[in-house]
Amino acid sequence: MTDMTKAELVRENVRLRREWLEAKHNPCQLSEDSDGNWETACGEILIFTEAGPAENGYKYCPYCGGLVTVKRYELRSEEKKFVKIGY
Repeated sequence: MTDMTKAELVRENVRLRREWLEAKHNPCQLSEDSDGNWETACGEILIFTEAGPAENGYKYCPYCGGLVTVKRYELRSEEKKFVKIGY
């Protein structure tokens, strides 16, 4: 334990809580890349073995605590030409 007084601990707790609440109300966009990985607006990467963030119940970013918004990967027109269709 540190040598902080009780008052200093309370002030630090309040400061950290305020930061957390501010981050929670700022959205953190998760953007899917062409490999199915998800890049966060706060600079991290998430990898899901099945489906994406919404299907896995992600409402808040596990890194910054921001409210999650999702941007799915879309094939560009030149990539669509090479997509295999199953028979």
